[in-house]
Amino acid sequence: LTIPDTPVYYEQLQTFFGSFIKGAVAAPGAPSVYTWTYTRSLTADPALDYLTIERRAKDFSTNEDMEVPACLFNQMTFKYAEGSPLLFAAQGFGRKADDSSTFTAAQTMPTPEIAPSAMSSVYIDTTWAGIGGTQITSQIIGWDLTMNNGAMPQMTADGRADLDYTLPIHNPDNMSLDLKLTCLMDPTRFATERDAAKAGTLRAIQLKVTGTASRSLKLNGLFKYTKPGILMLGEQNGQIMVSLELEEATDATNWLEAILVNATNAADGVA
Repeated sequence: LTIPDTPVYYEQLQTFFGSFIKGAVAAPGAPSVYTWTYTRSLTADPALDYLTIERRAKDFSTNEDMEVPACLFNQMTFKYAEGSPLLFAAQGFGRKADDSSTFTAAQTMPTPEIAPSAMSSVYIDTTWAGIGGTQITSQIIGWDLTMNNGAMPQMTADGRADLDYTLPIHNPDNMSLDLKLTCLMDPTRFATERDAAKAGTLRAIQLKVTGTASRSLKLNGLFKYTKPGILMLGEQNGQIMVSLELEEATDATNWLEAILVNATNAADGVA
């Protein structure tokens, strides 16, 4: 399964996070504002939510239906870019497509809101407990986060008539977080991040995007710099541009978390 770069909707992401970070997540909150918290443990089965993807093509008279069951996602990418909405892409897998399925009856869709890149902010701290405490202001030009959860299809000799996967497994070798920040850094922050790169210091980073009516998305992760130095890309409008490249790290407990706030209280993202 491949979903190309697509604008982020606050009302849609719980569908993907439940099938990528942590399954069976409930959303407490008031009648119009719900908070979804997806935390990936390094020691427990995330019990991801299976999705059924349905597609219908029609030639004005005949429906061409297809259904793919037991779908999971194993990679998600979020991209901030100037002059563009926040974008995400996803990759995953499912079982054998069925062209004789019965589609789910009429669903009521929520009122969507696109997450604007201009409303995103970046916070860099030193511990998971302090994450979201120190915003990097007037310096972030762009960011790109790629997450791999290690999920993959496993085929076993169970006498299956269909040549598709039997069960999903979680391969720790395929778990990764890759974050790239493009910044104009003031001398103080540059010195702090340069020293953190040299020492391999843990960086607790939050990427946050806010919308209207309490809508928000927070992506929390633990990182370390991939190299003992910071790459200078050149200049923009007389200011030095730097590229901060970080990869996954852990404090032996925490690794990845997504906190989503919207007005859609439904496990499948449909009101």
